[in-house]
Amino acid sequence: TAPTTVPVDQGTPAPDDGTGNQGPVALFRLLSNLGLAVVFGGLLLITLAWPEGPEYLLTIRFMRLSWAFAVVASGLYAGALEAQQAGTPLMSSLMPTAWADLLESGSGKAAVLRVVLIAASGYAAANPVRAIDPNVRLQALLPPTLAVATVAFSREEFGIIEYVAGIGHALSMAAWLGGLVLLSRVVLAGPGESDLVEAVKGFSRIATPALWGTVITGAVLLFRLDRGALLTSHGLVLVLKTLVVALMVFVGVAIRQYAQQHLARAREMKATMASRLRRAIGIEAGLGVLVLLLTSWLLSLTPPALGTGGGPNLDLRPGHSFTD
Repeated sequence: TAPTTVPVDQGTPAPDDGTGNQGPVALFRLLSNLGLAVVFGGLLLITLAWPEGPEYLLTIRFMRLSWAFAVVASGLYAGALEAQQAGTPLMSSLMPTAWADLLESGSGKAAVLRVVLIAASGYAAANPVRAIDPNVRLQALLPPTLAVATVAFSREEFGIIEYVAGIGHALSMAAWLGGLVLLSRVVLAGPGESDLVEAVKGFSRIATPALWGTVITGAVLLFRLDRGALLTSHGLVLVLKTLVVALMVFVGVAIRQYAQQHLARAREMKATMASRLRRAIGIEAGLGVLVLLLTSWLLSLTPPALGTGGGPNLDLRPGHSFTD
């Protein structure tokens, strides 16, 4: 049968395919991931290494502002993702009542769940002492932990290995980066008593396994998604991210060694030491933000293992071929 030509109404504009919203999606994803990391990592540091933190007014104010930032950024990310998936203008998709299309995809459901979970994290962020109270510690730490885990569900084509590695990658990175930000902005804001020294030492016990977790899970994702095809756009960005992570690990190890040497017998945090550590940790945190930026860029690209149709999932459905 000869093909039929269908006339096109030249006066009707084509629907928006959502490509114009890729920039806002990447930007708001970056800000949301940063806010989630600061809330989760800050609460984790207070729980494991700095129980005196909630006694400082600066800590409470910082955690509340970080939580508010994470809520707003996550809401903007969900709205931008709705605009991209539905092909609607961004401004008309920012209200939660317009997020119906998000519930039709896995990444959309994860974005909505992220907003709900980070909003629930206000229970601990508003009063960080709840993170160290044994009676309510689970209720305080579970919402931010699950909120960070939603970062791994930003793609539809992932398999179980990718999701597990992605969750581990997100939690490790958030524990490391969030702790760094709290250290640089609150703990090392000035001189203080011995609890500040113990907080810096305690973060070293958190940062080492967090960095190893970030590197190992990142290597798993590298193998599963690129399969050695590193000359593609996704592969090149991933190589750049790997180099930044390697530099980040080098800087982090050097800072931790310096802190252990100079704080081993210290009984208080002097102003000079606080200033030096704050500058060094600020550089390390800046590298972490750069890693988040590259991660957001990677999520806008298609990995070779997924783009070729030979993704990580095993498709065991029967194949059918039709000839017209």
